Amino acid sequence: MQYFRNINTTFLAAGLLLCASPSNANEFYLLNLSLGEESNVPRGIDDFHERESTFMRAGITAGKRIQLGINDSLTFAGKLGYRRFDELRGFDRIELGVSASYRYKFGFGPFAPAVNASVNYNVENGAGQARDTEAAQIELSVGKRFQSGFTLEVGIDYQRNTTNDLEDDPAVETFGYDPINVLPNELFDFESISAFFAADYEFASGWRTSLNYRRINGFTVASTTQPSLRIYKISDAFYSDPAFSTSDSKKPWFGYLLETNSDQWEGALSIPLSMDTSIDFSVNWTDISAPERGNYQNTILAITLIHSL
Repeated sequence: MQYFRNINTTFLAAGLLLCASPSNANEFYLLNLSLGEESNVPRGIDDFHERESTFMRAGITAGKRIQLGINDSLTFAGKLGYRRFDELRGFDRIELGVSASYRYKFGFGPFAPAVNASVNYNVENGAGQARDTEAAQIELSVGKRFQSGFTLEVGIDYQRNTTNDLEDDPAVETFGYDPINVLPNELFDFESISAFFAADYEFASGWRTSLNYRRINGFTVASTTQPSLRIYKISDAFYSDPAFSTSDSKKPWFGYLLETNSDQWEGALSIPLSMDTSIDFSVNWTDISAPERGNYQNTILAITLIHSL
């Protein structure tokens, strides 16, 4: 799934500019606070490298929805988020992002199908520059409500992750695996494409349950204290992992980038507490398959309080 370092604050300013728009636009402000547990934060492939941790996540989203016509609308949003891990502080991160989405309904009434197109740009920074990343995403989906409380959505998305150029890693050079064909240092420089579906049902009481599935053809950054030649040969990037300090372990940790296919499932239950506040219970399970390496699995349990200002 990191502290600020050289973040361009124009993206935050872009989110704040949402305050100036026509009178037929709707503004929204959302605050969220989560507590949870993640079973395999470093994406370790064996018991020794699997590290679990509880976490706290907080965020604020501000946006504006503009009704362009009878059947179409445009929404802009900016968000700021922070995640803190209790046992693995090196994975703490701050996220800053902006997004724009366009929605068009094919007809009138609540049961008319709609197409959605969105672009997102996020910056995540953490304890070490090797885990700093920028992500640009394009998503296209089609959704339809089939009865008063049931909605189904399917779609695809493309994501491009980039990171800053890193200096040569002396710790990696000491292995001398391949002095001619040296792997790149940038762990978070990759592309991915995914397809997804989401089912949502709202009960008459206001309770809402959802089930989402996503198939991702992309890459995974995993960590190890045993950087063997076999791992090096099948990796697309390799570098010291700044999430682990030398005081945390007798052996240094290294991050490696592998091409993977992932199946991600998420179920959630949302319970309204008032007109403006709800509490969500969610479970996210991901199975990551890496050719010639094996399967990485991760489970995230979370309780989230959401308040609309």
